[in-house]
Amino acid sequence: MGEAAQDVLHGVVHLDDNEARRRMHGRRRLGYALTTVVLTAVMAAAVLDGLGVISAVGVDDAEVAASADGTTLAVRYPTVSRPALASPFVITITRQGGFDDRPVEVTVSTDYLALWDENGILPGPAEETAAAEDLHWTFDPPDGEVLRITYDGRIEPGAQSGGPGRVAVLDEAGDVVVAVRFDTQIRP
Repeated sequence: MGEAAQDVLHGVVHLDDNEARRRMHGRRRLGYALTTVVLTAVMAAAVLDGLGVISAVGVDDAEVAASADGTTLAVRYPTVSRPALASPFVITITRQGGFDDRPVEVTVSTDYLALWDENGILPGPAEETAAAEDLHWTFDPPDGEVLRITYDGRIEPGAQSGGPGRVAVLDEAGDVVVAVRFDTQIRP
């Protein structure tokens, strides 16, 4: 086998071969162009996510609120999250005139809490009981008109899909005073 045939087999390009040089430069330009397009798309997605136009990376959150009988319930929750990322879940209960030294009864849907890997609840509930569809927390009455409950956690690393959630404040008889519904999407 001649030297030229061996060079072709091994991909050797001689600089004096104009056609081979053009092909090599063409492939290199194509590689640069594809790299530029991919990096530009990644940067554009990050900028659009930062502006709130799309949800491409990280965690996005929102707040839903409702009021009834002098009690306001507000829940800050992730609208979009990803497995293993810390995400906000904060329940704020405001009662005009304070809580009158009565315990505060809160329920959260157990299906929603199953999405989470819990690190703690602040303040911790005085009592906790589980029912078929809800986890029931009883909190000691706070000083003042506001009870803020922070669920310190992250989305379960194995979570592949999100789901709806529900939080409610109950009265002494166990009836719902005010409730809110929301939904969290889990993305890869």
